[in-house]
Amino acid sequence: MMQDAKHLAAGTSAKGKAKEDAHWHLGWWELHPLIDRAKRPVAWSKSSVIFSAHPTQPLVLARHFSSSRQFVIPSPTPLVASPTAYEPPTVISISPSGDWLFAYFPGRDGDGVACLWKRGIQLDSYSVRDFWTTPRGAGIVTAAWTNHNREWVLSDAGVAYRQPPRGPVMPINSSALLLVTQSLFINACFLPPSVPSLKILRAPLTLPSMIKENEPSVEWSTDKQGGGGHRSCVSAAIGFSHNDSAFLVATRSLLLPSNQTASHDEHAMDIGLPLDLTQIHPSDERYSYDSDIWGEELVIDVCEVGIQLDPSNSLNLGSRPLPPLFHPSPHLIDLAFFSIPPESPANQSPAASKDPRRQVKEGAAEKVGSLYLTATVLDCGDYATPPRSEVTVFACVRNTNVTNKASPRFMITREYHKVFDNKVLGFLSPSGTSNTVLAGLWDTSGVSNSSRKKSEQVQIGTCLALQFPSLNIDDRWEPSRIMTTSDRAGRDVPAGVAISQNRTLVCCMSSSTAVGTRTSIHPLPRRHVGAVAGSTFTDAQKNGLSRALCLALMSRESPSDIIHSLSLPSTSMLSTVTTLYNTLCTLAANANGLAEMWLIEVLGVITEVYLGKARYSQGVEKENLTAQWMAAHDICSIEALNTAFEDCRDGNAYDLEAIWQLVGLSIWFMDFLQRLLKECILFHDEKSNTPEVRQETPEKPDTSPPLTPAAAPILIHAVHPYVFKHMLAAAHHVKRFRDHIGGLSAKGENAQIAKDILMDAIDCSGIQLDVMIPLLAEVMQIPIKVPQDQLRRCLTICAPVPRVLPFLKQSVEKIVNSNAIDRAKLFIKVSELVDGVSQMSLAENVKVKNTDVVTKGLLLQRGSEKNCVRCGGRSEIGGDGNVAGHISLRWQHWEKMWATRCVCGGAWTRSISS
Repeated sequence: MMQDAKHLAAGTSAKGKAKEDAHWHLGWWELHPLIDRAKRPVAWSKSSVIFSAHPTQPLVLARHFSSSRQFVIPSPTPLVASPTAYEPPTVISISPSGDWLFAYFPGRDGDGVACLWKRGIQLDSYSVRDFWTTPRGAGIVTAAWTNHNREWVLSDAGVAYRQPPRGPVMPINSSALLLVTQSLFINACFLPPSVPSLKILRAPLTLPSMIKENEPSVEWSTDKQGGGGHRSCVSAAIGFSHNDSAFLVATRSLLLPSNQTASHDEHAMDIGLPLDLTQIHPSDERYSYDSDIWGEELVIDVCEVGIQLDPSNSLNLGSRPLPPLFHPSPHLIDLAFFSIPPESPANQSPAASKDPRRQVKEGAAEKVGSLYLTATVLDCGDYATPPRSEVTVFACVRNTNVTNKASPRFMITREYHKVFDNKVLGFLSPSGTSNTVLAGLWDTSGVSNSSRKKSEQVQIGTCLALQFPSLNIDDRWEPSRIMTTSDRAGRDVPAGVAISQNRTLVCCMSSSTAVGTRTSIHPLPRRHVGAVAGSTFTDAQKNGLSRALCLALMSRESPSDIIHSLSLPSTSMLSTVTTLYNTLCTLAANANGLAEMWLIEVLGVITEVYLGKARYSQGVEKENLTAQWMAAHDICSIEALNTAFEDCRDGNAYDLEAIWQLVGLSIWFMDFLQRLLKECILFHDEKSNTPEVRQETPEKPDTSPPLTPAAAPILIHAVHPYVFKHMLAAAHHVKRFRDHIGGLSAKGENAQIAKDILMDAIDCSGIQLDVMIPLLAEVMQIPIKVPQDQLRRCLTICAPVPRVLPFLKQSVEKIVNSNAIDRAKLFIKVSELVDGVSQMSLAENVKVKNTDVVTKGLLLQRGSEKNCVRCGGRSEIGGDGNVAGHISLRWQHWEKMWATRCVCGGAWTRSISS
């Protein structure tokens, strides 16, 4: 109080002087979501959709990162019929594939409801697949899924390999949902297609058991033996180990009188009100409410659980309790398992690490990984001192001296204990490397300038990389800051945390009872330059985003969190371009001879990165970035066009039932070819009028990728062999389709109209395809001579770089000086002569705005459009039909291929706009 008075006096003593810094403190009352275990559930899916609980209603909210628009997951029937009878969800979990969503809604004065949703084609399309009620006192505490994807890892030498499988082995394309309940049971939910419909097996965690499918259920009692008490689980974790089908479940319980039922209200903060003593049974005097035995148990229970499929294809669920772990620290706020894979190639001797893929296949696949359990405690002391967090690490070691099947296979020992003085641990998460974890530490006090505006940012914590399992600071990583607005300093405590799919961002949800509830996104730590001795990575990879982007593409994960970081104005153009370039280099080195394997995936990322940067730019920079992302999108579109024509091709003919779709693609391609040839002519004329300056100094190797294009970005189609090859294939398809249609007699009005439109679009384009295709085949030999390094630099910025200009000039000169182009028709359109120049821009803008991003036809706006979350394009795939009134089976196959993603690789949604 005296110190605050001094600061107040100092700040107001002299007029016109700057006020002194104001101190803020994090009070223990702000930490009640952690102390009372009232966390808000948050889940970040593989497709980059963030699911969270509504603050006050029984609803699951979702939004695609980084859109600001939310959509609501449809509620099951009980919640629709009586929404006031249920609390907001306390558990939200998404399956590893992103196809299944689970949530649990506690009842206010009755049973709770658990619900499963199945995702549709769009990201925001979820339907209730199944739901069931849970008795009061047997609510769900935590959830986990089996069939985790085998993670891709990049060694320090830049070699990619996959980690061994983790957890129980389930049928292909199937996951089991594991649920731990307050009544200390494990529920294994088996989902289609492994079973025809949802099937649940239930086993106790406190007693040995073996539950078999299609056998009568057994009634189990988990009440405390001889004491009349009732145990209620309040915290739980499920841990999977590499190359091990068994898994561990750790639980922390409260001991309550047997006539009491645990609910969320009983975990609320004690404010000194008297208990209702009228509920005490007269015969329970030994266990009265003032007894010391009631409350949080000072042990952690661990149980080994196994799932297996017997020879008769019946499912079995078994449990075997292990000796409890003595953990006398109260206020346990979190339990978590960390799985360490077997020895990786990066940690082996140089002789053994020459071929990491072989080592993983022959050695690591036979070894079982390590498993650790962490218990986090929040110690508030006497509530007059700053709170602090403590973490205890237990090692779960496989027992090699197993004498019989009943003997436990794990021995758990305490390994490390870490105290964070004056710090509150908000989260502890894997980092993607076996010996490092990521931690979020919130400060308990700080200083902010009292003259700052309320909207200005102040630091309230730090994200660190910690060595595991010792939990010492890992100096190889660069920490990141946790920021908030100055008016929320000391109050912004995370009640829910979710890590992005590529471990580059963390999402923090504030308490539902806090004033101004909000969601905040913070960056996670990244590795330093030269953190690993002998690393072949360049200095440009200092932000670690290149490594993360490579792993995201290999794992087929959504790179939205990485793209967000690259698109921010705070990320320089040099860092963005260098990250993309190094990503291409690393992917090429791990392509196993398939150099073009990842190009389209990277081009989809480039499209979104430059589109995002264009939104934050102005002037010439904005024009360049717009042209660059459009060039990348054109490359993706041409590849999709080739796929459509191949699917509808029958020898030298095409399926005429899809004539309107193929006509739309052909018209788009001719328009693209016109734009390309116009730029070729302008480039040729400009270079012809510019005197060539000879370089007297020897050519030096590039040290960094160029930041600005050396020519129009669309000219990359004339200098990059991969892009050139697909463009030539598209020209072949359009020419063959035109010849096929031109040689047929139209049998109906629609067919005649389609034929006339196609002929006019091609014949009046100013491009003679008969001459252009052989010419392009000849010009194809020029881009092949371009060095691979320069081709990657071209692809990085989706435009020609200075070193390829001599090759570009040769290609353009051959094309422009040929007789395949009619310049008059190319530069002057018929519509300009008829409608006038004043209508040209308006017509073009309307056409671009209403063009389907996949079929390249006009959007008819029938209410069935879908938006791409990556490029913002719209599509009518799977709509109500088309102009021709019929879609061929072959075209339906092509539609199905692109029904789940755009040509740029982005997913579809109906509610979210990019």
